[in-house]
Amino acid sequence: MSDEVRRAAQESRLGYAELHAELAMARAELDAARAQPMFTQEEKEQLQEVARSGAMGRDMQEFAEDVRRGDADWESFIRGQDGRTALLEGFVDTAQEEFGEEAEAAFAESEAPDDVEDPRR
Repeated sequence: MSDEVRRAAQESRLGYAELHAELAMARAELDAARAQPMFTQEEKEQLQEVARSGAMGRDMQEFAEDVRRGDADWESFIRGQDGRTALLEGFVDTAQEEFGEEAEAAFAESEAPDDVEDPRR
């Protein structure tokens, strides 16, 4: 085996090791983020009230009743962990249609947090 081939093989192994380490760090960060609650108690109460009022549609009103009875919760629903994928997709699609342009404008005008690389640059 030539020196050039050995060097290329060594570089490939080093590259693989670096990639593996980066993936492990990303997985750890993702796991840590998933362990954190998505909503404060106040935010859950606000979601519950809006859904219960019917402002999010009949299906979400029924979901709010399930939450009230203790048969569902907002965290599992929003994370897509409760088997109500079709309801979640409908909720997201409706929100995108209703608020998408406003959300895009707010994102475009906002400052990125200091600890995050701004993908818009």
